[in-house]
Amino acid sequence: MQETNIKSFTIGTKPDVAIESASHIKTELDWVGMTEVELPVLIQDQNKISRTLGAKANIFVNLIDPNAKGIHMSRLYLNACKTLTSQSLSFEVLDKLCLDLIESHTGLSDAAFIDLAFEYLTIRDALVSDKQGWRFYPIKVMAQLQNQKKLFGIELTVTYSSTCPCSAALARQLNTEEFMNDFGQRDLISVNAVKNWLLSPSSQKAVPHAQRSNAIVKLFFEDSSQAIEIIDLINLFEKALPTPVQAAVKREDEQEFARLNGNNMMFSEDACRRLKDIVSKNFSDAKYQIKVEHFESLHPHNATAYASNMESKPW
Repeated sequence: MQETNIKSFTIGTKPDVAIESASHIKTELDWVGMTEVELPVLIQDQNKISRTLGAKANIFVNLIDPNAKGIHMSRLYLNACKTLTSQSLSFEVLDKLCLDLIESHTGLSDAAFIDLAFEYLTIRDALVSDKQGWRFYPIKVMAQLQNQKKLFGIELTVTYSSTCPCSAALARQLNTEEFMNDFGQRDLISVNAVKNWLLSPSSQKAVPHAQRSNAIVKLFFEDSSQAIEIIDLINLFEKALPTPVQAAVKREDEQEFARLNGNNMMFSEDACRRLKDIVSKNFSDAKYQIKVEHFESLHPHNATAYASNMESKPW
Protein backbone atom coordinates (compact mmCIF):
# COMPACT_ATOMS: atom_id res chain seq x y z
CA MET A 1 0.00 0.00 0.00
CA GLN A 2 1.34 3.38 -1.02
CA GLU A 3 1.91 5.77 1.88
CA THR A 4 1.16 9.48 1.75
CA ASN A 5 3.25 12.09 3.50
CA ILE A 6 0.66 14.04 5.54
CA LYS A 7 3.19 16.80 6.27
CA SER A 8 3.33 17.65 2.56
CA PHE A 9 -0.26 18.98 2.63
CA THR A 10 -0.68 22.76 3.15
CA ILE A 11 -3.81 24.74 3.89
CA GLY A 12 -4.32 27.41 1.27
CA THR A 13 -7.17 29.76 0.46
CA LYS A 14 -10.44 28.68 2.02
CA PRO A 15 -12.94 27.25 -0.49
CA ASP A 16 -15.61 29.55 -1.91
CA VAL A 17 -18.48 27.25 -2.83
CA ALA A 18 -20.56 30.11 -4.23
CA ILE A 19 -17.97 30.63 -6.99
CA GLU A 20 -16.21 27.28 -7.30
CA SER A 21 -19.35 25.11 -7.43
CA ALA A 22 -21.84 25.33 -10.28
CA SER A 23 -25.57 25.12 -9.74
CA HIS A 24 -27.11 21.81 -10.78
CA ILE A 25 -30.20 23.65 -12.07
CA LYS A 26 -29.07 26.63 -14.14
CA THR A 27 -31.51 29.49 -13.67
CA GLU A 28 -31.64 33.03 -12.35
CA LEU A 29 -33.29 33.96 -9.04
CA ASP A 30 -35.33 37.09 -8.28
CA TRP A 31 -34.00 37.73 -4.79
CA VAL A 32 -31.55 36.01 -2.47
CA GLY A 33 -30.52 37.27 0.93
CA MET A 34 -31.35 37.37 4.62
CA THR A 35 -34.44 38.19 6.66
CA GLU A 36 -34.86 39.34 10.25
CA VAL A 37 -31.22 40.41 10.50
CA GLU A 38 -30.44 42.08 13.84
CA LEU A 39 -28.70 45.40 13.21
CA PRO A 40 -28.20 48.70 15.01
CA VAL A 41 -29.36 51.79 13.15
CA LEU A 42 -28.69 55.49 13.76
CA ILE A 43 -31.89 57.57 13.91
CA GLN A 44 -32.16 61.33 14.36
CA ASP A 45 -34.67 62.32 17.04
CA GLN A 46 -36.77 65.51 17.10
CA ASN A 47 -33.75 67.42 18.41
CA LYS A 48 -31.60 66.26 15.46
CA ILE A 49 -29.53 64.07 17.80
CA SER A 50 -28.54 60.68 16.38
CA ARG A 51 -29.42 57.73 18.61
CA THR A 52 -28.80 54.03 18.13
CA LEU A 53 -31.87 51.80 17.92
CA GLY A 54 -32.23 48.08 17.37
CA ALA A 55 -33.66 47.13 13.98
CA LYS A 56 -34.61 44.02 12.05
CA ALA A 57 -33.45 44.09 8.43
CA ASN A 58 -34.31 42.20 5.26
CA ILE A 59 -31.39 42.41 2.82
CA PHE A 60 -31.43 41.01 -0.73
CA VAL A 61 -29.72 41.04 -4.08
CA ASN A 62 -30.82 39.19 -7.19
CA LEU A 63 -28.85 36.35 -8.77
CA ILE A 64 -28.39 36.88 -12.52
CA ASP A 65 -25.68 34.30 -13.12
CA PRO A 66 -27.54 31.02 -13.74
CA ASN A 67 -24.35 29.05 -13.20
CA ALA A 68 -23.47 30.54 -9.82
CA LYS A 69 -24.18 28.39 -6.78
CA GLY A 70 -25.17 31.36 -4.67
CA ILE A 71 -24.33 34.80 -3.31
CA HIS A 72 -22.13 35.95 -0.42
CA MET A 73 -24.42 36.47 2.59
CA SER A 74 -21.58 37.81 4.72
CA ARG A 75 -20.99 40.64 2.26
CA LEU A 76 -24.59 41.75 2.63
CA TYR A 77 -24.32 41.76 6.41
CA LEU A 78 -20.94 43.48 6.64
CA ASN A 79 -21.88 46.21 4.15
CA ALA A 80 -25.18 46.91 5.93
CA CYS A 81 -23.59 46.91 9.36
CA LYS A 82 -20.80 49.30 8.31
CA THR A 83 -23.20 51.75 6.65
CA LEU A 84 -26.00 51.79 9.19
CA THR A 85 -23.73 52.22 12.21
CA SER A 86 -21.73 55.10 10.72
CA GLN A 87 -24.42 57.39 9.25
CA SER A 88 -27.86 58.56 10.33
CA LEU A 89 -30.61 56.80 8.42
CA SER A 90 -31.80 58.49 5.24
CA PHE A 91 -32.95 57.45 1.79
CA GLU A 92 -29.64 58.69 0.40
CA VAL A 93 -27.75 56.39 2.79
CA LEU A 94 -29.92 53.43 1.76
CA ASP A 95 -29.42 54.35 -1.91
CA LYS A 96 -25.65 54.19 -1.47
CA LEU A 97 -25.98 50.92 0.46
CA CYS A 98 -27.92 49.32 -2.41
CA LEU A 99 -25.16 50.32 -4.82
CA ASP A 100 -22.53 48.86 -2.47
CA LEU A 101 -24.45 45.59 -2.20
CA ILE A 102 -24.55 45.27 -5.97
CA GLU A 103 -20.88 46.21 -6.33
CA SER A 104 -19.95 43.54 -3.77
CA HIS A 105 -21.60 40.99 -6.08
CA THR A 106 -20.22 42.11 -9.44
CA GLY A 107 -21.19 39.59 -12.09
CA LEU A 108 -23.69 37.92 -9.80
CA SER A 109 -26.23 40.71 -9.10
CA ASP A 110 -27.54 43.93 -10.59
CA ALA A 111 -30.40 44.68 -8.19
CA ALA A 112 -30.64 45.19 -4.42
CA PHE A 113 -33.34 45.63 -1.80
CA ILE A 114 -33.24 46.46 1.90
CA ASP A 115 -35.87 47.27 4.48
CA LEU A 116 -35.50 48.10 8.16
CA ALA A 117 -38.10 47.73 10.91
CA PHE A 118 -37.67 49.45 14.26
CA GLU A 119 -39.56 51.39 16.92
CA TYR A 120 -39.11 55.14 17.05
CA LEU A 121 -38.98 56.33 20.66
CA THR A 122 -40.24 59.77 21.56
CA ILE A 123 -41.68 61.66 24.52
CA ARG A 124 -45.21 63.01 24.03
CA ASP A 125 -46.87 65.74 26.06
CA ALA A 126 -50.15 65.06 27.85
CA LEU A 127 -53.23 66.72 26.39
CA VAL A 128 -53.75 69.29 29.15
CA SER A 129 -51.52 68.69 32.16
CA ASP A 130 -47.77 69.16 32.29
CA LYS A 131 -47.14 65.39 32.29
CA GLN A 132 -45.11 63.57 29.64
CA GLY A 133 -44.79 59.93 28.64
CA TRP A 134 -42.89 57.70 26.24
CA ARG A 135 -44.44 56.41 23.03
CA PHE A 136 -42.98 53.80 20.67
CA TYR A 137 -44.01 54.06 17.01
CA PRO A 138 -43.43 51.09 14.64
CA ILE A 139 -41.50 52.28 11.58
CA LYS A 140 -40.33 50.56 8.39
CA VAL A 141 -37.96 52.12 5.86
CA MET A 142 -37.03 50.55 2.53
CA ALA A 143 -34.96 51.09 -0.60
CA GLN A 144 -34.87 49.16 -3.87
CA LEU A 145 -32.65 49.46 -6.94
CA GLN A 146 -33.82 47.30 -9.84
CA ASN A 147 -33.79 47.67 -13.63
CA GLN A 148 -32.05 51.04 -13.24
CA LYS A 149 -35.06 52.31 -11.28
CA LYS A 150 -35.02 53.41 -7.65
CA LEU A 151 -37.81 53.28 -5.10
CA PHE A 152 -37.75 54.44 -1.47
CA GLY A 153 -40.45 53.99 1.11
CA ILE A 154 -41.43 54.64 4.70
CA GLU A 155 -44.21 53.00 6.70
CA LEU A 156 -45.57 54.42 9.96
CA THR A 157 -48.19 53.05 12.36
CA VAL A 158 -50.31 55.37 14.50
CA THR A 159 -52.53 54.01 17.29
CA TYR A 160 -55.65 55.97 18.18
CA SER A 161 -59.12 55.69 19.70
CA SER A 162 -62.24 55.47 17.53
CA THR A 163 -65.75 56.02 18.87
CA CYS A 164 -68.52 54.50 16.75
CA PRO A 165 -70.98 57.12 15.38
CA CYS A 166 -73.77 54.55 15.10
CA SER A 167 -73.32 53.43 18.69
CA ALA A 168 -73.30 57.07 19.81
CA ALA A 169 -76.62 57.76 18.06
CA LEU A 170 -78.23 54.70 19.65
CA ALA A 171 -76.91 55.69 23.07
CA ARG A 172 -78.29 59.22 22.68
CA GLN A 173 -81.70 57.75 21.85
CA LEU A 174 -81.75 55.69 25.06
CA ASN A 175 -80.59 58.66 27.12
CA THR A 176 -83.31 60.82 25.57
CA GLU A 177 -85.93 58.21 26.39
CA GLU A 178 -84.73 58.16 30.01
CA PHE A 179 -84.98 61.95 30.15
CA MET A 180 -88.55 61.79 28.90
CA ASN A 181 -89.38 59.11 31.47
CA ASP A 182 -88.13 61.38 34.25
CA PHE A 183 -89.40 64.75 32.99
CA GLY A 184 -91.94 64.06 30.25
CA GLN A 185 -94.96 64.65 32.51
CA ARG A 186 -93.83 68.14 33.57
CA ASP A 187 -94.81 71.34 31.83
CA LEU A 188 -91.87 73.31 33.23
CA ILE A 189 -88.37 72.16 34.19
CA SER A 190 -85.82 74.28 35.99
CA VAL A 191 -82.32 74.61 34.64
CA ASN A 192 -81.00 73.40 38.00
CA ALA A 193 -83.12 70.23 37.79
CA VAL A 194 -81.80 69.45 34.33
CA LYS A 195 -78.25 70.12 35.50
CA ASN A 196 -78.61 67.75 38.45
CA TRP A 197 -80.13 65.10 36.18
CA LEU A 198 -77.26 65.38 33.70
CA LEU A 199 -74.79 64.88 36.54
CA SER A 200 -76.62 61.82 37.85
CA PRO A 201 -76.22 58.18 36.68
CA SER A 202 -79.76 58.36 35.28
CA SER A 203 -78.56 60.54 32.39
CA GLN A 204 -76.32 57.80 31.07
CA LYS A 205 -78.37 54.73 30.40
CA ALA A 206 -76.06 53.94 27.51
CA VAL A 207 -72.62 54.97 26.29
CA PRO A 208 -71.16 54.53 22.79
CA HIS A 209 -68.50 51.90 22.30
CA ALA A 210 -64.95 52.87 21.35
CA GLN A 211 -61.92 50.81 20.46
CA ARG A 212 -58.18 51.08 20.07
CA SER A 213 -57.39 51.41 16.37
CA ASN A 214 -54.36 51.34 14.06
CA ALA A 215 -53.59 53.36 10.97
CA ILE A 216 -50.72 52.19 8.76
CA VAL A 217 -49.50 54.66 6.14
CA LYS A 218 -46.93 53.75 3.49
CA LEU A 219 -45.31 56.46 1.36
CA PHE A 220 -43.13 55.72 -1.68
CA PHE A 221 -40.74 58.08 -3.48
CA GLU A 222 -38.44 57.80 -6.50
CA ASP A 223 -36.07 60.51 -5.28
CA SER A 224 -33.56 59.64 -2.54
CA SER A 225 -33.32 63.31 -1.52
CA GLN A 226 -36.76 63.06 0.12
CA ALA A 227 -36.12 63.63 3.83
CA ILE A 228 -37.18 61.07 6.44
CA GLU A 229 -38.75 63.27 9.13
CA ILE A 230 -40.39 60.69 11.35
CA ILE A 231 -41.62 63.04 14.07
CA ASP A 232 -43.19 65.32 11.44
CA LEU A 233 -45.08 62.37 9.97
CA ILE A 234 -46.28 61.32 13.43
CA ASN A 235 -47.56 64.83 14.14
CA LEU A 236 -49.21 65.07 10.73
CA PHE A 237 -51.12 61.80 11.02
CA GLU A 238 -52.08 62.34 14.66
CA LYS A 239 -53.47 65.74 13.67
CA ALA A 240 -55.62 64.03 11.05
CA LEU A 241 -56.76 61.48 13.66
CA PRO A 242 -56.88 63.72 16.75
CA THR A 243 -57.52 60.92 19.26
CA PRO A 244 -54.08 59.26 19.52
CA VAL A 245 -53.58 57.03 22.54
CA GLN A 246 -51.92 58.70 25.51
CA ALA A 247 -49.05 57.76 27.81
CA ALA A 248 -49.03 59.75 31.08
CA VAL A 249 -52.43 61.24 31.97
CA LYS A 250 -54.12 63.07 34.82
CA ARG A 251 -57.89 63.35 35.19
CA GLU A 252 -57.96 66.55 33.16
CA ASP A 253 -56.14 64.76 30.34
CA GLU A 254 -58.60 61.88 30.42
CA GLN A 255 -61.49 64.34 30.29
CA GLU A 256 -59.95 66.11 27.30
CA PHE A 257 -59.46 62.71 25.65
CA ALA A 258 -63.17 62.00 26.15
CA ARG A 259 -64.00 65.38 24.60
CA LEU A 260 -61.81 64.67 21.58
CA ASN A 261 -63.48 61.29 21.11
CA GLY A 262 -66.91 62.92 21.31
CA ASN A 263 -65.97 65.49 18.69
CA ASN A 264 -64.22 63.02 16.39
CA MET A 265 -66.39 59.93 16.16
CA MET A 266 -65.17 57.79 13.27
CA PHE A 267 -66.00 54.73 11.29
CA SER A 268 -62.95 53.11 9.71
CA GLU A 269 -64.05 54.76 6.45
CA ASP A 270 -63.93 58.20 8.09
CA ALA A 271 -60.43 57.66 9.45
CA CYS A 272 -59.16 56.33 6.13
CA ARG A 273 -60.60 59.32 4.24
CA ARG A 274 -58.96 61.74 6.68
CA LEU A 275 -55.57 60.17 6.12
CA LYS A 276 -56.02 59.98 2.36
CA ASP A 277 -56.89 63.68 2.28
CA ILE A 278 -53.89 64.79 4.33
CA VAL A 279 -51.47 62.52 2.44
CA SER A 280 -52.73 63.76 -0.93
CA LYS A 281 -52.32 67.39 0.15
CA ASN A 282 -48.84 67.00 1.68
CA PHE A 283 -47.26 64.39 -0.63
CA SER A 284 -48.74 65.06 -4.05
CA ASP A 285 -45.82 63.38 -5.85
CA ALA A 286 -45.75 60.26 -3.68
CA LYS A 287 -47.36 56.90 -4.08
CA TYR A 288 -49.20 55.76 -0.97
CA GLN A 289 -51.02 52.88 0.65
CA ILE A 290 -53.24 53.38 3.70
CA LYS A 291 -54.77 50.73 5.93
CA VAL A 292 -57.06 51.57 8.84
CA GLU A 293 -58.16 48.88 11.27
CA HIS A 294 -60.61 49.33 14.17
CA PHE A 295 -60.38 46.50 16.68
CA GLU A 296 -64.07 46.29 17.44
CA SER A 297 -65.35 46.06 21.01
CA LEU A 298 -68.82 45.10 19.72
CA HIS A 299 -67.68 42.35 17.34
CA PRO A 300 -65.00 39.65 17.43
CA HIS A 301 -63.77 40.90 14.03
CA ASN A 302 -62.22 44.17 12.90
CA ALA A 303 -63.56 47.03 10.78
CA THR A 304 -61.00 47.80 8.08
CA ALA A 305 -60.61 50.31 5.24
CA TYR A 306 -57.96 50.80 2.56
CA ALA A 307 -56.91 53.62 0.23
CA SER A 308 -54.12 53.72 -2.33
CA ASN A 309 -53.03 55.43 -5.53
CA MET A 310 -51.18 52.27 -6.56
CA GLU A 311 -52.36 49.08 -8.18
CA SER A 312 -52.77 46.88 -5.15
CA LYS A 313 -55.08 44.48 -3.41
CA PRO A 314 -55.99 44.60 0.29
CA TRP A 315 -52.94 43.76 2.36
